[in-house]
Amino acid sequence: MRLLQNAPGEFFVDETCIDCATCRNIAPSVFAYSSDAGRSVVARQPSGDGEALRAAMALVACPTSSIGSANKVFAREASRAFPEPVPGTDGVYYCGFASESSYGASSWLIVRPEGNVLVDSPRAARPLIDGIAALGGVRTMFLTHRDDVADHEAFRRRFGCERVLYRSDVSHGTRDVERQLEGNDPVRLADDLLVIPVPGHTRGSAALLYRDQVLFTGDHLWGEENESTTTGGRRARSGHTCEIACWLEQSILCVLTTPFGVPVEPDVNKILATVSGPTIPFARSSAGPGALLERSLTIAVADPRLDTSGTSGIAAAMAAANGAGSST
Repeated sequence: MRLLQNAPGEFFVDETCIDCATCRNIAPSVFAYSSDAGRSVVARQPSGDGEALRAAMALVACPTSSIGSANKVFAREASRAFPEPVPGTDGVYYCGFASESSYGASSWLIVRPEGNVLVDSPRAARPLIDGIAALGGVRTMFLTHRDDVADHEAFRRRFGCERVLYRSDVSHGTRDVERQLEGNDPVRLADDLLVIPVPGHTRGSAALLYRDQVLFTGDHLWGEENESTTTGGRRARSGHTCEIACWLEQSILCVLTTPFGVPVEPDVNKILATVSGPTIPFARSSAGPGALLERSLTIAVADPRLDTSGTSGIAAAMAAANGAGSST
């Protein structure tokens, strides 16, 4: 059933929406969160072909097929639009085609001469698989944590890729993963690929740093658009129980003490724009990922040094901690 909060017109969201925000990230001019509905809705109908294509891309990417449209003109073009290049990055693509089993989590493709890397598993949709094949296939699949493995076996069968996951996050469905990492120290998969353990969301959560420029954070830095994420706790949403990110403090420290630009995930960028991180002197004094990881095993509550009273100069803190860094 269509949600009543949709703007009248050809595109709509129905009541099966799980509020994963995929549509809002792809077509923010069309879709928005409705507090009345507790889900995404069509805030306004597309204006022009460009917005209609973005709305259609959101439709095909939706993990629960909760978006409908009376107009199928852009359906074929939208399904072939993924993987989509991420602006400001070199060879990073957004895969779209989110999976319901991963609660609509984002997945990414890194195109590199040494072999492409798929970060977390999207839905194994034929148009996406064909698009990935056209870009050179997949040599390595890096799984940030146990929740976002989705159709990893299908990509393994199609591309013969080596899958990488922390052993502490291996489950029945991932017991055959080829490379199972252990330990609390960063692991270098290649000269341009550094795995950074960030236990918290799950015991085996890890981030992937590419070229010291782009960080793929998985779910270790996560929050809601209309709620604080610094105090911890739980809440129910659309029948799902979600952990509020009480590990935000460790994640912010990771952001500040690792030499990279802004993460590619839209939700992470929103958090970094509104949460005040540690002071510049504290960021400077951090000894890097190794020291951070030692702290992350023991910290369970928000650090009082985190000021969440309003927007702050987090970019300045990052610059101070990391020196001149690129922003993606």
